Amino acid sequence: MVKVAIYDYRRITKELKASGVKVNRKRVQRLMKEAGIQAIYPGPNTSKRNKLHAVYPYLLRDLDIIKPNQVWQIDITYLRRDKGFMYLVALIDAYSRFVVGWSLSNTLDTPFCIEALASGLLVAKPDIVNSKVSSLARTSFELISLRNSYSSGGKYSLAECNRF
Repeated sequence: MVKVAIYDYRRITKELKASGVKVNRKRVQRLMKEAGIQAIYPGPNTSKRNKLHAVYPYLLRDLDIIKPNQVWQIDITYLRRDKGFMYLVALIDAYSRFVVGWSLSNTLDTPFCIEALASGLLVAKPDIVNSKVSSLARTSFELISLRNSYSSGGKYSLAECNRF
């Protein structure tokens, strides 16, 4: 059974040394391994593309962004906390750099992405939503229904770059 620690071996070593315990990183690593303790951190390949999802054309190539709400950027990042991670998704107007929508979650799931997009769509309706993260809820039924309720007839799908 693997136990989960908030600190990695570096932080534990630092804390022990600050408490006056003579220890080096190798010993802390060995003891953590023997005890079956692992630190919490984002796993590898969190941005890996799902080959089953469609790939959409990149719509921003050679596009001059000349007005607000022409292009929104959307991205997800993680924030390190004392007891794990929080995930932040933000929508930013590419012209004005104004944050038009955001959402925070302790899990990397579809609803908080949809929440961020919905909050942005209450502010305005962009022509294009550009995402570097190709896995951003693109095949979600909730996202499709959200698109249909806000779209003015244009094409839209959340992928590499998407047009409303």
